[in-house]
Amino acid sequence: MDYANIRTGTGGRILPKADPDQRALAEHIGFVVMVAAQLDATLSGLVDVVAGFDGDLKLEAWGRSGRDLVQRLKVIEEQELAPEVVGFADRYDRLYRVRNQVVHSIRMEEDPDHDPDMTVRLLKQNAKRPSEGLHARVVLGVSELIDLWYELRDFNHEVMLIFLDYASRSKWAPTWVSPGDPESWQPPS
Repeated sequence: MDYANIRTGTGGRILPKADPDQRALAEHIGFVVMVAAQLDATLSGLVDVVAGFDGDLKLEAWGRSGRDLVQRLKVIEEQELAPEVVGFADRYDRLYRVRNQVVHSIRMEEDPDHDPDMTVRLLKQNAKRPSEGLHARVVLGVSELIDLWYELRDFNHEVMLIFLDYASRSKWAPTWVSPGDPESWQPPS
């Protein structure tokens, strides 16, 4: 074991030794979570610059995700504020649901007969309803996580290009006193 490269927590503890397949799965889940968070932030910024805002950019907007963000994207689509955004609400909603499956599901690792790529997630929304038939079983192994990462990353890139286009035309975009001179920019007035 290469002790020089072991990472520890603040208390000096290390994560327990795990099966290499479990480590790979955990690593890929982490990558999906990070790129999904980037997509949430990029879409939130796009919603703000497209829908307009009062005064400064709303920093609280960057924490939007899930249903709230889907609803805001649908408003943009319905009001035809940005033709490039058509279809983003449904696309994001589908990806966000898969992201939730990745984050909130469990894997039956103690069961030797269990498929490590199979996740189980309780879908129960109302505690008073019986839970029979309210579990989702989805295959989310390393291969599916890699595909999901690329889909999230590519969508984030697409959204970022649209965001930058709209942001460059917004009232808070910097201006240049001397075009072509990067040192002459002035913050928005």
